[in-house]
Amino acid sequence: MTEDFDNFVKRVILERYKRCKGATLPELSDNPRYVFSRCAPNPYTSGFKRIYYLRRGESLTMDKCKTDPAYGTAKYEECRLAKLAHLKKLRRMKRK
Repeated sequence: MTEDFDNFVKRVILERYKRCKGATLPELSDNPRYVFSRCAPNPYTSGFKRIYYLRRGESLTMDKCKTDPAYGTAKYEECRLAKLAHLKKLRRMKRK
């Protein structure tokens, strides 16, 4: 390949796939099966891990929140999003 292409790969593409070095905010996922991803503290070891959550085509339901999922897992993130959406819906209904 050309030198320009190699520089592009190093600078742009590989930059996005770095290991997690700290907690991040939710961002659009690079995995085609999931909508969001973020780096979160690993509940089982020291360090951070990338969490992919909210599968494409699924909706947020409170069914995921029946048990308390561990912090730093995909179920925890989906439950947190479902609770926020539920509260937002209640506030919207209260205004009417």
